[in-house]
Amino acid sequence: MADFAAGPGGDDDHEESPAVYADLDALHWIIPLFGAVLGLAVLGLLVYQTVGGSDDTAGDDGSGGAAAVSDVGTNVAAGDDNPAATAQGAVDEFARRLSAGRLSDVPFAFETGDEAAADYAVITESLGQHTIRVEAALAEAIEEVRSRTILTIDWELEDGTEFTTSGEVAVVQIGTEWLVDWSPGILEQTLAPGDRLVRERLAATRMPIIGQNEVELFGQRPVIEVGVLSRQAPAIQPLADELAQLLELDGGEIYDLISRSPSDRVLAIAQRRPETMESILPRLQTMPGVVLTDTMAPLAVYDQLGRAVLGRVGPATADIIEAEPDRFQVGDIVGRAGLQALYNDQLSGRPGFRVRIDRRFPLTDGSGSPLPSDDPANVVFLSEPDAGEPIRTTIDYEIQKRAERALNLTDRPSALVAIRASTGEILAVANGPFGSPDNHALTGQYPPGSVFKIITAYGALERGANADQPIDCPPELEVDGRRFGNADGWGGGQMPFLQAFAQSCNTSFILLGETIAGEDYPGLARRFGVAAAYDLGMPAFSGSIPVPSDQVERAATSFGQARVLVSPLSMAVMAAAVADGNYRLPVLVMDDTTAVPSPPQSLDPNLIGQLTRMMRATVEWGTGQAAAPVPGGPVHGKTGTAQYGSGDQPATHAWFVGFQGDVAFAVLVDGGGSGGAVAAPIAADFVTRLHS
Repeated sequence: MADFAAGPGGDDDHEESPAVYADLDALHWIIPLFGAVLGLAVLGLLVYQTVGGSDDTAGDDGSGGAAAVSDVGTNVAAGDDNPAATAQGAVDEFARRLSAGRLSDVPFAFETGDEAAADYAVITESLGQHTIRVEAALAEAIEEVRSRTILTIDWELEDGTEFTTSGEVAVVQIGTEWLVDWSPGILEQTLAPGDRLVRERLAATRMPIIGQNEVELFGQRPVIEVGVLSRQAPAIQPLADELAQLLELDGGEIYDLISRSPSDRVLAIAQRRPETMESILPRLQTMPGVVLTDTMAPLAVYDQLGRAVLGRVGPATADIIEAEPDRFQVGDIVGRAGLQALYNDQLSGRPGFRVRIDRRFPLTDGSGSPLPSDDPANVVFLSEPDAGEPIRTTIDYEIQKRAERALNLTDRPSALVAIRASTGEILAVANGPFGSPDNHALTGQYPPGSVFKIITAYGALERGANADQPIDCPPELEVDGRRFGNADGWGGGQMPFLQAFAQSCNTSFILLGETIAGEDYPGLARRFGVAAAYDLGMPAFSGSIPVPSDQVERAATSFGQARVLVSPLSMAVMAAAVADGNYRLPVLVMDDTTAVPSPPQSLDPNLIGQLTRMMRATVEWGTGQAAAPVPGGPVHGKTGTAQYGSGDQPATHAWFVGFQGDVAFAVLVDGGGSGGAVAAPIAADFVTRLHS
């Protein structure tokens, strides 16, 4: 007992010292081993903290990865100074830099910023200049060191086109940083490496110009399109010059179009009817850089048809593109003259756009066949074209065709306008010869000569004259020192007013005109639609009837000389007023842009009856007999031989105005000579064709 009670600390412990020393010797190898284990444990703890812990320590609630995402959101809300320290922070920072176009500044996991920026540039090259706005959703953990987020990307292109895509971005944790894993799918989820976004313009179909009975006067018809792929041409200038010669176009304009067009895209230069290409087709087929395509294009029924009115189409010029760059581009077909140009916006509509994926490896359907490029699976944005609207006119195709053929009887500039007297509808506007593009018919300004006697005759009848009363017709008449005469010195003695009209006695009308005050002439003419306000939907000249300045000018005004100017249109309107007994506003384009026809302005039926007798006598036995032998009923008319220019023997325009039934018309041959000899036969041919 004593020995135990003494304890090891006493002097009696010496006998147990060998065992103690043995234990201390063991510590020499136990302590280093314990230190190594402890070090490994500490290192393991550090690694655990670095990778975010295991599911075993995420808590007993079974939330797993969701708890980690919640922690990410908390870190962001707390305003972490290093956005890349959390998955959400890295995603949000990437969205900001992508929106700002700063991909080069982004720290990516497996690429450099410059490599990602270069890939982005290739993918979006077809879109042109653009901006994007990127919004990121909450990050979702998919692995211990990997999260993903859905991006909503709003795109705005330079022309204002807007669309939205949905992408997916992944971030991975490397060390203490969350870094972006770049892929094309960031911009649109189905994009794969090697794919591109392609913006395609969808042209609107050009709408037709329609005439009576729904005939498409100018619409889509088969053509051969001549295009240029400039990268295949040895030199642009020689190519442009030869195309200009073959196609009868402006070489400078062709060169300008080719120079501004992408070298890898076929640029449409011209479209021609197949039947007109036979002589030049072999040469075009051998020219490097020229591409020929069978397609459809807006054309008139035939080339001459209403050329000056309907107009023409052609490639958009630099001026047109510059004025509306969001609407027109190089190669677009636009109106270049006539109604096609005046109503280009309405006819052409507005283009649409499609943004699709140009896939390196095409998607396939259930049978393994590649999906077409425009399949919805490949399209990320679609804006359908806005269709244009057709232009409706009063032109009657059959009457227009006959009017143009009648004008082919002369090789001089000429015009024929036909109007339905009971409605004011313009049935034909022909310009010759051979469908001249010069619009003499609507905008020409000519002295009317003796056809103006219709207005003077009505004024005289209104002031008390009648068709059967005798009137002097001297061969010559002097007014204030100016001598006036009749053609070939004809005249002498008295004759009935009706005969003076039918045989076109100038001196008789000078005498009759003395009953009409000079200031009354403008108002008198307007009652027949001459020098009245028209609204056809395109330029037109209705006439100019100045108040005569003196007696000499009043005398010349009485038979359509002096400063009196009219157009073939206004003379047809005048003839229609006689035929119907009412002046009706002429109508050509029937849409909201043209004036609503005003109520007819009635003329005195008794006086119109007498005037009609005079016009019938002119054709039966007067100066217009060339228009008599025609089918379809009696023709009423008046000839005119209008002097212009100067000299003892000035040149003359040839006129004939008249009507048969409800169709009134005016014929002009510029510098043609005698109305009875030149214009009346054309009128007869026209009327005959109406009944053929």
